[in-house]
Amino acid sequence: MLVRLYLRTTLAAARSTLGLPSLAAAGGAGPASGLLARQFADQPEPTSQAEAALIDGEAAEGGGDAVEVAESADEGGVAGIPPEELELYSKRQQAYLGVDPDKYKHFLPKLSRAELGSYADEEFQEEFEEEFDYYPKIPENKPLYNLRDAVPELWQPKCAILDKIKELKAVHPEMTADEVLEGLGLQEGDNSTPPRPGAQPILRWETRLVMAVGVDEPHPANRKARLRVYLRDLQREAGLSEAALQYIAHICGPRYNPRTGELLLTSEKYSLREDNRRHIMEMLVGLVEEGSRAYPRQQQAEQQQQRQGQCEATPWLLPARTKALPYTGVKTGGDLLALRAKPFGGYSQTISIFFFNRAYVEMTQNYVYSLVRFAGVRNYVAATWSSEDYAACLALNLPCWDVRSFLPGGKAGSQELLFGQRAFHDMGWTRTAVAAHLVKQGYAVHLSDVDISYSPKPLWDSYLRFLQDGGADVAGAAEGWGINTGNYVVIPSPAGKAFMRAWAEARTRHADTTEQWGLDELHRDTHGASHATCVGIHQCRAVAKEIEGKGNKGRTALIRMYPIPHTLYHPHGCWMAEPGAVEAMPIDPCHFTMAYLHPICQTGAVNKTATMRATGFWFMGDDCSPASSAAQQGTPSLARCRPLAWSQPQAEDHFWRCREHPLAFTYVSPDRVSANKAVAR
Repeated sequence: MLVRLYLRTTLAAARSTLGLPSLAAAGGAGPASGLLARQFADQPEPTSQAEAALIDGEAAEGGGDAVEVAESADEGGVAGIPPEELELYSKRQQAYLGVDPDKYKHFLPKLSRAELGSYADEEFQEEFEEEFDYYPKIPENKPLYNLRDAVPELWQPKCAILDKIKELKAVHPEMTADEVLEGLGLQEGDNSTPPRPGAQPILRWETRLVMAVGVDEPHPANRKARLRVYLRDLQREAGLSEAALQYIAHICGPRYNPRTGELLLTSEKYSLREDNRRHIMEMLVGLVEEGSRAYPRQQQAEQQQQRQGQCEATPWLLPARTKALPYTGVKTGGDLLALRAKPFGGYSQTISIFFFNRAYVEMTQNYVYSLVRFAGVRNYVAATWSSEDYAACLALNLPCWDVRSFLPGGKAGSQELLFGQRAFHDMGWTRTAVAAHLVKQGYAVHLSDVDISYSPKPLWDSYLRFLQDGGADVAGAAEGWGINTGNYVVIPSPAGKAFMRAWAEARTRHADTTEQWGLDELHRDTHGASHATCVGIHQCRAVAKEIEGKGNKGRTALIRMYPIPHTLYHPHGCWMAEPGAVEAMPIDPCHFTMAYLHPICQTGAVNKTATMRATGFWFMGDDCSPASSAAQQGTPSLARCRPLAWSQPQAEDHFWRCREHPLAFTYVSPDRVSANKAVAR
């Protein structure tokens, strides 16, 4: 087009009526010559003037102005100009029209403005106006930077996808661009949808796109990818703890700018930019995971603690000898106690002990489940006094401690122990000896029978608060001159240690009776010097002052007693053993006096289990079949019960609604509880 326009204007200038012959250039004075100069410079050198004319362009079209470009050089013309008209052009104009390759190898001769000519030519003006009519008319007062709506459809390229977009947009004008593209299948989905409610985009990517000319391979600068993110934003979105955030900053080193709080990650490891972006995301995810592992956030710690609690509440459902439990494989009593003991309430070592008997496997599972899930006790240890019981205890994945060294004579069986049997008496005195040993070692000890089921109240909090308020050394349920030894706590105070030592030594004098009745005998033997009892706070303070007045402080233990929990419903402790008594008077597990249910005055696992079922304190399902792989693993075939709530979630609803009284033994008004929660929030 440029060359054709150039020829037309040249011939028009030759026939111009101006005083001097002029040569009209297509692009004006300066630009046209520069463009043509670059054109001639890029073309191979012609061998003749005719070939040079062919390179310049084609002949003009229409009317009598049409001129053949490829005239023979023998005719004497230059670029299609007859010889008789050459005198109208200067030598430089002739050289411009017909370049001599020998004389002008690289550049065209420079023309003056007068020689270049002008668009002010009548013939050119006529052709320009004729061609101008073919272009669309621009409406008045239309911004020139947005002419898409003004240009007719005829002048826009046809596109089937564009037509579909317009049709869909006309039918649904409320749809966004992303929704339109998604409706046409051009977009898989809304990538801007946050992965979770409230999530914010925090990653800022930097990439480079270099469009190299004449090169098929991608430019090497295109492979590099960079990511910027503020660590505070990362902490908010990933839920990192403050310690985890500092740990990540330390790992990143100079990649983290402490002045701006920004982390910069760069990668050009791979040849493709998207692979490097993926590599950066892998690094970022790895940093978050490492920070969370080293310094878990509170929620993660609570979830981990909850999962651990579920394992410790039902360890018998895990594979035998599983490594998921930290105490697996620990057989030495001292190592096991050191591992399981936890600091609590100002005491560096607290431990909960119960005695395991193979004949009470299902009842033991109900005991452990309620102890962990409802009483919140995880620092428990199962003591055994026979090799058979020890093997069965290990098969159930319990933390087992062999205490045969504390037995009188060092030998016992694994049969069911019933009240009145000599083996039952030996078991009771063995428990006392174990508790005395632990208190002497500095442990605060909670000792319990397994025919107990706990209510949803924190056991250690309740006992230690009860002891602290009364200034006591021992706490347990009142029965006779002492306590019911089925559930009590003793602290390692000087008086507590002296009391437990005297109680354990009383076995030599009263081996024919139980350790609980032996406690009454101890009180008579020492004329009350071994221990004193109290119930209310004011009574306990008065008794403590009396002990101090006698000079027995640190030698006489103060035992604070609470009523046997279920006596709230009947003054007689054995009323649950009467037929139909439990059904006639349902027990409320939420009452502050109901720390646990202990069906005393009943013998045998069957009777006690029936009472727990009737009162709603039995949490095991009916399916207690032995593990199928027990025989192959060389472990005893024992019943393994699944919690009833796993198949019937509503089975524990009556326990989880207990929120008014957070402690057992001590009454706390609901108003005070609500006020404390409000202050905590």
